[in-house]
Amino acid sequence: MLTHPRARRLALAALSRTHIGTDTAGAAATATGLRAGAPAELTLAVSGRSEATITAHVAALIAEQLVTHGIAPGVHHLEQVTTAADVLTALRSRAALPSPPSGREH
Repeated sequence: MLTHPRARRLALAALSRTHIGTDTAGAAATATGLRAGAPAELTLAVSGRSEATITAHVAALIAEQLVTHGIAPGVHHLEQVTTAADVLTALRSRAALPSPPSGREH
């Protein structure tokens, strides 16, 4: 059906006016290790709105980190390129993520 130009134009027009879902965004990171010799786990979770904007800001930060820190070509996990603190700082400085209430940092 979408191989016909007119059907394709109509479908694209209809889909561009249809919005499914919300702009809510969320992410969580969990670290495991030892604390005072005992197994420990810490999870950091953030949530906000404007998912596409947050994604764009994180992508821009990572691109900046890749260029300025001379990361070798290849496939990397996010934590190999930056830190959670850098991501949160960048999002807050770009007003994409609100600052936490006093006393709830880190």
